[in-house]
Amino acid sequence: MQAVVTGASGHIGLPLVEALLEAGHTVVAIDHTPSEALRTTGATIVAADVRDEVAMARALRGSEVVFHLAAVVASGRSSEVQGDRLFSINVDGARSTAQAAAQVGVRRFVHFSSVKALDGARGWWDERLPRVGPDHRDRYAASKAAGEAAVRQVARDTAMQLVVLHPTGVLGPGGRAPSELARFLSASAHSLAPVVVAGGFDWVDVRDVVKAAMVSATRGSNGSSYLLGGHWCSLEGLVRRVRAASGRRGGPVVIPRAVAAPLAWLVSHLCWLLGRTTSFTPESVATLDPGVRVSCDKARLELGHTPRPLHHTVHHLAEAA
Repeated sequence: MQAVVTGASGHIGLPLVEALLEAGHTVVAIDHTPSEALRTTGATIVAADVRDEVAMARALRGSEVVFHLAAVVASGRSSEVQGDRLFSINVDGARSTAQAAAQVGVRRFVHFSSVKALDGARGWWDERLPRVGPDHRDRYAASKAAGEAAVRQVARDTAMQLVVLHPTGVLGPGGRAPSELARFLSASAHSLAPVVVAGGFDWVDVRDVVKAAMVSATRGSNGSSYLLGGHWCSLEGLVRRVRAASGRRGGPVVIPRAVAAPLAWLVSHLCWLLGRTTSFTPESVATLDPGVRVSCDKARLELGHTPRPLHHTVHHLAEAA
């Protein structure tokens, strides 16, 4: 088949392009600023703005499936500053790309949302959860929820099939540059006394996300959402595993969440004033939960999503560190 991947230089986008090509598909890779790694894949490269419906229609013509990953990721003070751009790309860009896809007769649109778009409480998470509202304090989460709603409206108004994917915390190699989390884990592997916040999250290997995405091009139910999770692990436990796999002894210093929240607010604002970025934000602290569990039953049943053991992912993280 001929497939299109937007955000093709990203953490999930680049491995997806490579996997599609390896499987024998023809790939059109779209990115606003294509990376050098993307240019060496052998895909047809298109530099385009996902908000430009005319340009997107031209790039999408002749394709059967579109994997839409293009998005701005921001948190804390950075998300407030980038508010207009955040919603412009994540909402208007998603809508324009879906409209262009429907216009040129794309059979199926695979939209990458996020687990953050789900309005979950402590406990058990699945696809039936409502989406966060437009006034949610995490502006990235609000933008991803609004982007999903925009794409769903396009699908309802046309004959184009839609599948929505909600990855959890994605780990593993890929993309233009290491993610904030990857950089943190790499630094923690070599630090004498790394510091982490109490709590954990559900972590999934990028290779398992890519595999599920490829399957969703043909097997996902039209209009369905799928949570792509992996395994819950505390941030302390994740750092310990990466350090052990890297040959380092000892674990991190753990900061209670009650202390971390105000400290994260201070650090994120200082970084903003200095023109720097940080993953230590109030939103990232709030994301770390002591007990949330993600149900992947639907993805397992309909997409064959079978997350690999966490230690396999940790092994690759340690190699990268």
